[in-house]
Amino acid sequence: MPYLPRFSRSLGIIIALVSITTIFLIVVARALLLSIYPTTPTLFEGINVLVTVNPSQVGIAVPAHFIGLSAETQMLCAMVTLDNQSSSYSQLFKNLGSGTLRIGGNQGDLANWSSSREYSCAYNNTTVTESLVNKTISFLNEIGWDFSWSVNLGTYDPTTYAEEANYLITVGGNRLDAIAIGNEPDLYYSNGRRPSSYDYTIFKSQWETYKSTILELNSKARFMGDDQCCNLSWFQSFLNDESSAITLATYHYYPTSETGTGSSAPIASNLLSTSLMDSTLTAIDTAKAYADAHGLPLGLTETNSTDGGGKLGVSDSFAATLWGSDYIFDVLEHGIKRINFHLGSGGASYAAIDAQGDAKALYYALLLFKEAAPSGNVIQPHVLKTDINTTAHVILGKDNKLHVVLINKDLTNTATVQLHIARRYWQATALLLRAPSVSSTTGITFGGTSVARDGTWTADAPIPVRLNGGTDAYITLPPTSAAVVTLQ
Repeated sequence: MPYLPRFSRSLGIIIALVSITTIFLIVVARALLLSIYPTTPTLFEGINVLVTVNPSQVGIAVPAHFIGLSAETQMLCAMVTLDNQSSSYSQLFKNLGSGTLRIGGNQGDLANWSSSREYSCAYNNTTVTESLVNKTISFLNEIGWDFSWSVNLGTYDPTTYAEEANYLITVGGNRLDAIAIGNEPDLYYSNGRRPSSYDYTIFKSQWETYKSTILELNSKARFMGDDQCCNLSWFQSFLNDESSAITLATYHYYPTSETGTGSSAPIASNLLSTSLMDSTLTAIDTAKAYADAHGLPLGLTETNSTDGGGKLGVSDSFAATLWGSDYIFDVLEHGIKRINFHLGSGGASYAAIDAQGDAKALYYALLLFKEAAPSGNVIQPHVLKTDINTTAHVILGKDNKLHVVLINKDLTNTATVQLHIARRYWQATALLLRAPSVSSTTGITFGGTSVARDGTWTADAPIPVRLNGGTDAYITLPPTSAAVVTLQ
C-alpha cells in the first residue's frame, strides 16, 4: 500500500501528458486541415468581387513557347538586319521570356526566294535570301525564341519554294518549329492571289505538291497548317485530309473588324465586353474540337484585336492592353498550344512592337503574362461577383508561388476584391497595370514603370497586399486596371 500514492501521482502525470499530447495533435490536425480547406470566407463590407482559389486543383501546364508574335516577312529587315532598326528589338523580345516568332502573313505570299540576289524587304516585293535567313537565325538565337516560316503559295512554284524550305530546315535546326505552306488560302479568291474558281480541292492538290517536293529535298521537314482564317469547313477538310502530315493545326482569329459594325465594331466597349470574349472562345473551341478529333494541338498563329491592321485609338490603346491580358489567359485555359499576336506590316496600329522598335499598348499584356505565368500550371478560380466586369486567372508556379491575375474591364466601376485561398500563405504583393484612361496610347505602366526606349523594363518594388489569416487577400482595382497578385 505505501506505493499507491506514488503510483497514483505517476498515473496522473501520464494522463496529463496524454491529454496535452491529444490536445496538441488535435490543434495541429485542425491547423493542417484549415491550411488545405480554410473555412468559408468572411466577407467584409464593401466587397463586390469574391475570387476563391483552391491551389490543389491543378490544371494544364503552361506550354513551352506558348506566347508569341507574328511578323510579315517584309518586317524582317526592320527586325533583324539593322535596317531602320532600334537596338531595342532584341531586348523587347527577351523581356517576354521564351516564345515563338511566326514569320509569313500576307507578305509571305508575296516574298520571292533567291539564293544569290541581295535581300530586299520592299513592300509587296520582298526577296528572301540565305543572308536574310542567316540574320534571322542569329537574331532568334540571341533572344532564345523558336520560329515558324511560311513559304509562298500565292505564287505557285513548288520547286523554288522547296529550295527555300530546305535552306530554312538546314540552318534553322531545333529553332525551326515547322514550315507553313501559304497564308490564309481560303481568301486567295478575294485578295487577288487566285481566280474566283480557286477552291479547297485546288488548294489541297497544290499543298500536297509543295509538301512532297520539300520532303524530297529534306526528309526532316515538319509542317503545320493550314493557316486559314475564315472558313471552318475548309479547316475541317484540311485536317481530315492532312492531319498525319502536320504537327500543329493552325488557325487565325480576329474578334472585331476594321470595318465592323455593332458587336464586331472596333471600339473599346466591345473589346472589353464579356459577350465578345464569349463569342471569341466559342469560335476557338469549335476549331480546337476539330484539332482534338485528329489528336493535334491547335495554335492561333495569327491573332489580334481587330483585322486590317487595327483601328487607331482602339487597337493601340489601353483597352487593347486589358483585352489582350484577358485573352491570353482565356485561350491558355481553353487548351490552345500557342498564340501569336500579329505585328502587321510597319504601321499596323495593333502591333505590340512597332517598326521603330517601340513597345506599344498590347506589349504590356504580353509583359503581364510573362510575370504571372513564367512556368507552372493553370488553376481554375471561381469568381463570384455583382455586375462588375472583372475577370481572374491563376497560375501556380513551379516554385509554388500563386499568381492571381485580376482584370477590371469595367469602364465605370471600381472592383473591391477579396481573394479567398484554400491554402495559407505568409505574404501577398501586387504589380499594378495602369494607364491615364482606357483610351490612352501612352503613359501605360506595369509595376509602376513603363518600358524604356531601349526596350528595358524593371518593375518598382511590388506593393504589399493586405493578407488576413493567411487565406484572404484584399485589393482595390479602379475602373479599367489590372494587377498580378503573388502569394507565397
